[in-house]
Amino acid sequence: MNYQQQTNLDARNAAYTALAGLEVKPTGCVEYSSSGRLLLIANSEAQGLFGHLGHAPEITWLKTDTIRVAPIDRVKVIPVAGRQLTVSGYLGSFELVVHNPDGTRLTVQADTVLDLGDPPLLGLSLLPPGYLAARPGNETYSQLAAQLAELVGVFEKPRYFRYDPDICAHGRSGLTGCTRCLDACPAEAISSIGDAVEVNPYLCQGGGICASVCPSGAMRYAYPGPADTLAQVRTLLSEYHTAGGRDALVMFAADQANREVQDNTLLVQVEEVGSVGPEIMLAALAYGASQVVLIDGGEIPAQVRTALAEQIDMVEAILQGMNYPTHTVRLVTEAEPDAVVTSVMPEIPAAAFAALDEKRRVFTLATDHLYDNANAANDIIPLPTGAPYGQVEIKAAQCTLCMACTSVCPVRALDAGTDSPQLIFREANCVQCGICVQACPESALSLRPRLVCDTELRRKAVTLHEEAPFLCITCGTPFTTRSIIDLMLQKLEGHPMFQDDKARQRLMMCDDCRVVDAIQDTKLMDQV
Repeated sequence: MNYQQQTNLDARNAAYTALAGLEVKPTGCVEYSSSGRLLLIANSEAQGLFGHLGHAPEITWLKTDTIRVAPIDRVKVIPVAGRQLTVSGYLGSFELVVHNPDGTRLTVQADTVLDLGDPPLLGLSLLPPGYLAARPGNETYSQLAAQLAELVGVFEKPRYFRYDPDICAHGRSGLTGCTRCLDACPAEAISSIGDAVEVNPYLCQGGGICASVCPSGAMRYAYPGPADTLAQVRTLLSEYHTAGGRDALVMFAADQANREVQDNTLLVQVEEVGSVGPEIMLAALAYGASQVVLIDGGEIPAQVRTALAEQIDMVEAILQGMNYPTHTVRLVTEAEPDAVVTSVMPEIPAAAFAALDEKRRVFTLATDHLYDNANAANDIIPLPTGAPYGQVEIKAAQCTLCMACTSVCPVRALDAGTDSPQLIFREANCVQCGICVQACPESALSLRPRLVCDTELRRKAVTLHEEAPFLCITCGTPFTTRSIIDLMLQKLEGHPMFQDDKARQRLMMCDDCRVVDAIQDTKLMDQV
């Protein structure tokens, strides 16, 4: 071991000692209660299992084949071959419905479910707590029974998430925008409830990917919270560098036990690797990490792995656009974490910004620091499709300035002008949810993912389109735009009520003058 390696080891020990003094903000708990009532979904080959299930006070066997079986003590047998089954719930509160051919339904309640079907009834990559799915022959009956016995009692788990519907970009006025959390959740614990989403805390198992992909920070991981994770990263790197450590590799892993690492590796334990979002990756680099590694220990569901890879692709695009080495942030398997990561960030001054719970604020602080210390960085960096940063583009010839887009924008990225008909855009606010694109009746808007690194340009209010106001032909009051008047005249050209000049001219009047004109016409008709 050379001098620097020993120095790195000493510096790492000093960093871990400092980390021990940090407090983690507590979160709430969710409670499950199970008496062990078992619902078994299996064919007749499962009869050998029942001798191992002495813990179960009640067993309901949904038998999926037509082979006759002898009565079994404590076991209620329900033949379901060829029938549709639907199941919902979680440990202590499962409900299965058998749909009979005659249209009737049979409902079964249970605390736990053992599904030996191939494939299982639930095809989720992350099954609800209390739902065991095993392929026939993959596990012995005694092992399955032992797992079920451990699910009897009262249990608590952390409430893994916090949700702020006020800044959620899921929907507005019946239009659906961002669905990133719903698409990424492997447990299907998140559902749409109109303009917001709802998380079932009993189905949520803390995968954390919902918080990683959330563009606005409306969904936050709570065990630990983002500020707590960032505080750990900042403290580790600060103490490590102060003690003379070099080339720090920050490694996020769900389990630190007996892990062999290099002398320059700083381990950060997280509940789930999926909770490490792009703002945390970039903040780690800004705080002085040379590399960032997320360890896939083989337990990450495929949906989470795919979503994490997309977040890393965005980080890679940012680093490339700033002329930093790419592949400094990687999701790697546990078997060879160091062999895959070879790129190292250049030494730059460590960022001093605080550890915050505000996702986009942390992202901006981190990218601003990296941009300010980069060599020949681009001011504007294209980002991959689906990235939550970018601009709204407009086909000005199609825009009528109807302002449908401004009325639905959930983050005030689009706004109307105050003194004249204008469409104003603030890129720093935009989360690329696409609600404005859906709301536009003229299909004039589109999204372009990108990162504007120049602070002034990013915060600047840009006029996407403007027109001179159209003046009422009677009183001269401005009330709309020429584009809207032309569009109305065009669409009503063949309408029987707008064939005379008087009716068409009324469209060019403000509301007050239009009412006056209609009343005058009525009085003239009465006189006639």
